[in-house]
Amino acid sequence: MAWEWVAPVVTGAVGIVGMASTWSLSLRDRKVRALERQEQRRAETYVDLLVQVNHEWIPVLSTVAVVVGDRPEPRSPDEEMLLRARVDAYGSASVRDLYEKLRRAVHLLVYTHGIIRERHSRRGQPRSNEIYHEPPDVRDLSDEDLASLKRRRWEATDQLRKSLVEQVRRELSDKR
Repeated sequence: MAWEWVAPVVTGAVGIVGMASTWSLSLRDRKVRALERQEQRRAETYVDLLVQVNHEWIPVLSTVAVVVGDRPEPRSPDEEMLLRARVDAYGSASVRDLYEKLRRAVHLLVYTHGIIRERHSRRGQPRSNEIYHEPPDVRDLSDEDLASLKRRRWEATDQLRKSLVEQVRRELSDKR
């Protein structure tokens, strides 16, 4: 009589183990797919980020060289906000930090170039002209010092751009 229960109990135990194993494998598979989706989103975000960096790089290049050919249309503010949100959501801390530093460096370089152009356009006019006011951080710099500042900012900006590209490459290649 005891042998009559062995087959159903073993069958039930094997069934329970099979169901637990299937559940465990499906849970692991879902986690793997979620990680793959996250990595795909990160890769797409990083490619978009590099496109944005190239968009921002064109005005920087024009501060040190003549840029010929058609320039791409600038991105809309909505597109830039969406990219920044995606970088905040999917980008690593080091990529976010490098991108923010690069944006500030680009701004400073373009700002310095604008001051130089303004000075050149105002040659011969008295500095006491009420319309002409330079910001305090460059007011006391000579033209040579301002050009030197621009060169240093160019080098720093170029180095940040290269660092960002290398960091993106490193992160994308580590995941494959």
